[in-house]
Amino acid sequence: MKPCAFSNQTLIGHSKGAVNKVEKIFNNQYFIVASKRLSKVYDIDWKQLKKLTIFLTAFHDMGKAAEYYQRQFDDECKPIGKTTTFIYHEIGGSVFLFKNNWNNEIIKFWSVLTIMNHLNAIRGIHTISGVNLRKEMLYLKKYGEALINEFDRDMEGIIDGKLNVNDYEMRDFQLMVEWLKAFSMKKNIAKGYIFLLAPLIVGDNLDSNEQRSVDEGSKAKSRFIKSLEEMENES
Repeated sequence: MKPCAFSNQTLIGHSKGAVNKVEKIFNNQYFIVASKRLSKVYDIDWKQLKKLTIFLTAFHDMGKAAEYYQRQFDDECKPIGKTTTFIYHEIGGSVFLFKNNWNNEIIKFWSVLTIMNHLNAIRGIHTISGVNLRKEMLYLKKYGEALINEFDRDMEGIIDGKLNVNDYEMRDFQLMVEWLKAFSMKKNIAKGYIFLLAPLIVGDNLDSNEQRSVDEGSKAKSRFIKSLEEMENES
């Protein structure tokens, strides 16, 4: 069953669930409107924008595939110890995107920011370099390839060549931070990632709530989840 996304939940299962939620709730009109808004910065066809959103949703938790997190579970995704953590997993997922080849730097920038900020507690670019990251949090190859094999989607026009996952080094993380800070200085570019982030947050939280009712943070998120569920029922 590994890699695992949570206790008794596989990473592939969670990714599929999140993608299904996004495809159910966000119709083509959302992406048509979003692409028109983004055209002031970068002219992206709405179909490409939808493809990119689904891609990011499928791989939003790639950072959880790191050996540092997976060693907390047995092969059936049952916790080995009393507690588990995925702290900073969004950073490994962001490095994964950063180290791949993209056809456009603006799309790459938006995508990296989307994965970096897909948690409820949004992290600003200026705070990234201050995290207490461990090198094993960037070792994604062993378990990450399963996710790539499952979601072998057509990324023509977005990813240049084949999508790859590797064991990354702290230097790769540092290079990403430098690149993000430099790119964020370009006027009016950074805000565009919000159109990618919104569907991802919805899909991620709805699937998480269905699968992880014992999550200790579920009560704190109950109002937010209830609103999302009402939106899903109306779609």
